[in-house]
Amino acid sequence: MSDLSCKYLGLNLDCPLVVAASPLSRDLDTAAALASNGAGAIVLFSVFQEQFGEHDAHMRRAWENQSRASYLLGAEQVRRASPVAHAPLLDRGEFLTTPEAYLEHLSALKRRVSIPVIASLNGYDNGRWLSFAKKLEDAGADALEINIYRLGADPYVASSATESVYLEVLDAVRNEVSLPVALKLLPFFSSFAAMAHKLDEAGAAGLVLFNRFYQPDIDIERPGLTTDLCLSSSEDARLPLAWAAMLAGRIKADIAVTTGIHCAEDAIKAVMVGASVAMLGSTLIRNGVDRMSTIRDGMDDWLGSHGYRSVEAVRGILAQARHADPAVFEREGYTKVINRYW
Repeated sequence: MSDLSCKYLGLNLDCPLVVAASPLSRDLDTAAALASNGAGAIVLFSVFQEQFGEHDAHMRRAWENQSRASYLLGAEQVRRASPVAHAPLLDRGEFLTTPEAYLEHLSALKRRVSIPVIASLNGYDNGRWLSFAKKLEDAGADALEINIYRLGADPYVASSATESVYLEVLDAVRNEVSLPVALKLLPFFSSFAAMAHKLDEAGAAGLVLFNRFYQPDIDIERPGLTTDLCLSSSEDARLPLAWAAMLAGRIKADIAVTTGIHCAEDAIKAVMVGASVAMLGSTLIRNGVDRMSTIRDGMDDWLGSHGYRSVEAVRGILAQARHADPAVFEREGYTKVINRYW
């Protein structure tokens, strides 16, 4: 058998397969079954900023931006440009758990499993709600994953201001806890590599690539926007794999590839491009907890059949920093593909 052990966020993991933040961890028995099926670590489902009553300030800022738009463009132009009313923000009563219950769940899961448990905070800006990180540490979390879901869709907010929010949140959380902190990111930055470098320099222990952008669909009969959950496929891994390959070896922070990891081959690809771990969600939801052991056994079989004694032996062999032709990851690869098929 090959050695699948690795490190992520300074934690010792039995293997690089990590359960992504998802509903799978809401049930203690399901989470424990994932651990017994070979998961290296579990990221808990998220606690949301809205659950701490701070969305009122967020709405005030939205109205301020709307007023500024009315002043700059004229109220009638703003009205025509925004014909669909915004859906109301979630009420705190609509969440499936409370922050207090989350702490109890975290403590109970820590008693059930021997693998690391990573707590997850999900929000959009800095605020008092981030003091909850200390309670997560006290409840036994081994690390924190901070999911900042902020699209930068306001045309009156510069990209630098949006980026500064990520740095402020990271700094605020690191001031609250001594735990390693990973940031789960969207890919929508004007220069993602530069942003990754800033977060690395600011002390992020890990970068999770990527948070999925759950695009709304259009109901043409109402008309209106509809939202639903679309599970990923292996093809969705290409974007995080490409960025992991371009960042590995150039930043100190660990890299986690999430979205599109559905089989052993996907996980091997993540390790090859330099990721510390591969995170699984959709494939476990679709196929059940036994899928974890299937993928873990598949990784072991692949490594053994290709003459590798450990997962570390293949880590980063396809990272851009070690590639003989780095341009294949950028413009040259693009032009080759386009000219081959067009």
